[in-house]
Amino acid sequence: MARIRVEGGAVWQWDTGRAVSVGRAGAGVVHFARPGSSEALAVEVSGGRAEIPNQLLAEPGPIACWTWDGSRTTASAVIPVVARPKPSDYVYTPTEVETVEALKEWVEERIAEIEGTGGYSVGHGLKVVDGALCVDAAQEAEKDNTLPITSAAVYVQVGNIETLLSTI
Repeated sequence: MARIRVEGGAVWQWDTGRAVSVGRAGAGVVHFARPGSSEALAVEVSGGRAEIPNQLLAEPGPIACWTWDGSRTTASAVIPVVARPKPSDYVYTPTEVETVEALKEWVEERIAEIEGTGGYSVGHGLKVVDGALCVDAAQEAEKDNTLPITSAAVYVQVGNIETLLSTI
């Protein structure tokens, strides 16, 4: 099993910016929770490190943390947070965390945006509509207010142009 280690020694109440290192390639997220909590805070791993959420460091006591591969826990640790008085200059800075609900909400918003527009842009002049890649190479209308059309667009509108021309 891989290991999770606290960086920088003992963790004290009111610390900020503390992190754990994850000694496992491929670990994308570390989950943090207090005993008895019904929800874990998920923090993305960057450069083999994950920041301990500052809101969990505002209380003394243990913090459980672990990595998960979708079917089992791949690494775990318990971080003791040592009690101390709140510093007079302490400024709370919330740690950005992702919950499953927040991620689900973000995905649903993106899907709603795509469905509302009939497609989504994937690059300059490229759009996916109903699962098909569409190309619009024209950026400006011609003087007669028409747009040049690509051969792919002709095929979509009238079919195989060679077959069409051979019947004329």
